[in-house]
Amino acid sequence: MVATRIAQMLAGLGERVRRLFILENIVPRVNASVLPFRIALFYGRHSTGINPCHQFPAPDSAWKKLYPLGYSIDIVNGDHGQFFDEPNIQDFAIKLTMRLQESHAPQAFEALPEAAFSAGIEAQIQTEWLAGGTAMIPLRVKNTSPVSWSAHEQSGLIAANHWLDKNEKPLQWLDGYVPITETVLPEQVLTVMLPVAVPQNPGTYILEIDLAEQGIAWFKEKGSKPYRLTVVVVRNTTVVV
Repeated sequence: MVATRIAQMLAGLGERVRRLFILENIVPRVNASVLPFRIALFYGRHSTGINPCHQFPAPDSAWKKLYPLGYSIDIVNGDHGQFFDEPNIQDFAIKLTMRLQESHAPQAFEALPEAAFSAGIEAQIQTEWLAGGTAMIPLRVKNTSPVSWSAHEQSGLIAANHWLDKNEKPLQWLDGYVPITETVLPEQVLTVMLPVAVPQNPGTYILEIDLAEQGIAWFKEKGSKPYRLTVVVVRNTTVVV
């Protein structure tokens, strides 16, 4: 609440607030019109009492109303108050750095029209992975809308993956992502390589891949169908002798 109020006061004095960074906030009951800046939200993966992704099926419904100029959500390893503990701090530092770089990048974005949020995504992915591994997934992304997509520098367009549990509840909302670096015409297909980090714990997961307009909306929120695949993560039993 204090950080939000300070940012409001600075904006009211004519200062340019590029982004407000908030760690595990309880969503403030404020009028969205008084937040003239983007928001970067960070929540602990195991913060069950605070992380709204554990409490609501679609918590971004509130964020859309509160933060109309855009927001990002990053899930950090650990529980509440553990962001700065080893080894969680490395995960937090990577995600914080990414959001800082976005904040200082030239703002020449063009908002995508509603008609642009339609994509076809195909991927050839194995259904069994080793826990804790990494992979580069080739994606075929087709612009199925009647509108050309501008490159990331203008549109903020990315392809990214989420990890869901077998009940389709988010476990890690943002894992790997890759910017769409060129203009994609209607019906054009683009191939990109998406970096993915495999969950550390064995089990059954759903890998979801979607497009997003950075800080604004995911395509599935606009009715586009994301790519989904159920995968089994197994323990790495390699023995070194």
